[in-house]
Amino acid sequence: MVQYFATCARGLEPLLAEELRQLGAKGVAAGRGGVHFQGDRLLLYRANLWLRTAIRVLEPIVTATVDSYDALYAAVRQVDWRPYLDVEQTLAVDAHVRDSPLTHSQYAARRVKDAICDQFRDRTGRRPSVDAEYPMLGLNLHVHGRQMVLSRDSSWQSLHKRGYRPIQTKAPLNEALAAGLLLHLGWRGDEPLVDLMCGSGTLCIEGAWLALERAPGLTRKWFGFQGWRDYEAGTWALVREEARLRM
Repeated sequence: MVQYFATCARGLEPLLAEELRQLGAKGVAAGRGGVHFQGDRLLLYRANLWLRTAIRVLEPIVTATVDSYDALYAAVRQVDWRPYLDVEQTLAVDAHVRDSPLTHSQYAARRVKDAICDQFRDRTGRRPSVDAEYPMLGLNLHVHGRQMVLSRDSSWQSLHKRGYRPIQTKAPLNEALAAGLLLHLGWRGDEPLVDLMCGSGTLCIEGAWLALERAPGLTRKWFGFQGWRDYEAGTWALVREEARLRM
């Protein structure tokens, strides 16, 4: 079993926890802004495809106490990154810092990237490249106070981006929040759904997919885990086919 953390909007943690239990996750525990859970690779793929209220599904790699950018660099540098990345592959780091001696998210992300690339350069004389849009290894850095967690981001692009809306309209309701509102109300498609303040149709679309038992991630073309060195294409194809057959 691998430990994961699914992030969500504040207040949606109980709903996300219940979604994970229904998927068969173990050790489900709601936290602040997300839910901890355990599972195998099959569950990880299903979570990305099926979770309606989640934003990202993360796999923690490094946890440490840091009080400077140098300490952050050292904590990341001590990890052997060869199981996660090859010098021919690409990486990217998405960083968030809050109430910390590390005050600049972009510089924190740069120090993480430097620690990984310097390790490869010292070993091979070469370093991986950066691809911010579709990295083979997308990393999520979260620093709160002096505590840092660096995780593999199995989603990379936020899961609220279902894939059916290539152009975002002005101030749309977040899809994950819309799904959370419907789940909170207990609506499951067995009675009419009326949105009297319909703008871009998000509530109605999420309601239709909920009623049809359509996996919210089916329309997406790419998830972060598809770039991982240990990506299991056959398992992912099985998960997608299961979802199609349920509609």
